[in-house]
Amino acid sequence: MKLKLWIWVCLLPCTILAQNNSKFEISYEKITLDATHQQSNDKNIAGYFDSIKKINDGMMGVTIGYCNSTLENFRPESPLSNFLTDALLSFSDSVARAHHQKPVDFSLLNFGGIRGSLKQGPITVGNIYNILFDNKIVISSIQGSEVIKLIKKFGDKSCPAYSNIRIVYYNNKPISYTIGDQPIEEDRIYRVGTIDFLVFSNGDKIFENISLIDSYNTNTSMRDMVINYIQNKKNIDAKRDGRVNIQIQPQH
Repeated sequence: MKLKLWIWVCLLPCTILAQNNSKFEISYEKITLDATHQQSNDKNIAGYFDSIKKINDGMMGVTIGYCNSTLENFRPESPLSNFLTDALLSFSDSVARAHHQKPVDFSLLNFGGIRGSLKQGPITVGNIYNILFDNKIVISSIQGSEVIKLIKKFGDKSCPAYSNIRIVYYNNKPISYTIGDQPIEEDRIYRVGTIDFLVFSNGDKIFENISLIDSYNTNTSMRDMVINYIQNKKNIDAKRDGRVNIQIQPQH
């Protein structure tokens, strides 16, 4: 799927009151610049739209790396969600260490913010735009007791995606959880790399009723971070590694 670029063009009537109380009308229409775009009869407008579309298609078609296998996305743990949260943890940790001399302990993303899968083969900029929204990366501090509260909010059918957290679910309830393979200390302050949609907009209600001590917006988008991450790695791959372990009660 190609990235869609929308241009608002004056076509639908709208009356505007100027400062001198005189009225004039403007109009607009949303035109999607993708493969279905039809050229306008107006050659000037058509040329303008097509030039923008060529620039857009050229940018989205740039190859940034290669995916060794198709990375699917599904809850509670998938190759793509593992890849994205691991990349987020790596970036967040480097930023926190550089600016605050403190590490990031884990990362978290909502599955609703990961669209589709990443197919095996060359990876383009457009591929990343198709699977991620334009969210900014945020680093938040959170007390251990609130991390446990956060984990316990969700079962394996509703949980977010994590990196550096391991959880054992029994009958859809978390019964064991660690950060960096160590028990979570209730009084310790941890740092989490996540996105602004979850922290500042209560996205998917993941942090609802969860107290964050402070939050730092890196002003770097997930899209840009992942693009740079892939460019540096060149060849990428990911798999399920058991960070989520589901135990089911035996049937009698």
